[in-house]
Amino acid sequence: MQPQRLVFTLSAAMLAFILGVAAAKFDVHPVPAVARSFAEVGDFLKHWRNDLGLEPTRHLVPAPAPAGDTVAVRPAAVMPGLRVVAGYFANRESRHGAVLLSKTGEELRFWPIDTDAIKAQLGRHTFLHGFDVLADGSLLVNFDEGHVLARVDACGAVMWAKPGEYHHSVEAAPDGTLLAAGSPRESQAISQIDADTGEVLFSVRLDDLARGPARGVLQIRREDGEEKSAGWLKDRFHLNDVEVHRPDIAPAFPLFSAGDVMLSLRSLNLVAVFSPDFKVLKWWQHGPWHRQHDPDFLPNGRISIYDNNMHGDGSRIVEIDPATGVTKVRFKGVPERPFYSWIRGKHQTLPNGNLLVTEPQSGSVVEVDSAGTIVWEYQNRFDEGRNLLVNSAKWLPQDYFKDGLPDCTK
Repeated sequence: MQPQRLVFTLSAAMLAFILGVAAAKFDVHPVPAVARSFAEVGDFLKHWRNDLGLEPTRHLVPAPAPAGDTVAVRPAAVMPGLRVVAGYFANRESRHGAVLLSKTGEELRFWPIDTDAIKAQLGRHTFLHGFDVLADGSLLVNFDEGHVLARVDACGAVMWAKPGEYHHSVEAAPDGTLLAAGSPRESQAISQIDADTGEVLFSVRLDDLARGPARGVLQIRREDGEEKSAGWLKDRFHLNDVEVHRPDIAPAFPLFSAGDVMLSLRSLNLVAVFSPDFKVLKWWQHGPWHRQHDPDFLPNGRISIYDNNMHGDGSRIVEIDPATGVTKVRFKGVPERPFYSWIRGKHQTLPNGNLLVTEPQSGSVVEVDSAGTIVWEYQNRFDEGRNLLVNSAKWLPQDYFKDGLPDCTK
């Protein structure tokens, strides 16, 4: 940017900031609009280097202390296999992407995600959020503020891209279809998608569920009043995960059946399980987690949950027996290596009992053993004290890719 343009932009922002302060102090009409402008200016002043393309401050987070190597490994305790980490990267062919790592931390490949090619509607806060990798090496992606759900092949070519209010979560279901948070027109919805074409096969709105069997559970974010039209509170659900109950572990859950759907609604501190047609609410619980993410069905008949514990003293991975309501903590940080991500978060229970935990707000991924000891760690380095955001990590068997490791050099 030319120096004159930069000076003009900063001067205009400062003037708007001063006018916003004055208007709010003296209650000048319209205060709400001025307040929004004030917030916008404050946001720009905080992140002007990002918005002018100088430094990705919106995607930078403090690195864990103590800052270590990019990848640290205790080989004897690590689960054999691959790990794919998705997030925001520097000095790559694409800012958004995913890196494939070996058990020892060797980088095997990088998937670039071309937001222009998939026609993501980029904003200042756009960040890769929903993510999955399929056996053919293709990726499923959606974004915070990206307004698209897409599948790209192993070399980054767009297989299909569907505009819509998709966000947070997309994953392959056992029947070969996809489940996504959001829909073409409604962000507070769940959609079943054809994996080959991107066609929407089924969609249900959370507002409609709140008028059905889950009315007393989901409507606690609705205003009270005599009028039947009393409105919903802002961000009443914040759907952030959708997962299908798999046939291979169904016998461990007498309350549920294969094909049932589990939802995570952050604003309600709620995890709930519905029948596949969403006509029956089979189980639900509010807390003890706070602003949770990523509930998973486990082979032992329990559900594990990423408890962000927003504005608390640290995040946790907790496990609950849905039949009894008994919970236990599987992992939490320690003073020398705290674990806290106030937003976002993914985790995965590995076949050997280890946990793979994504800590987005430190730009890191850790694998811990049953005692909570870190045996593998990845940090998405930007500089000595800061990391770039990561959103998710997934462990894969060594033979996961049906045609071998994707190779785009041929």
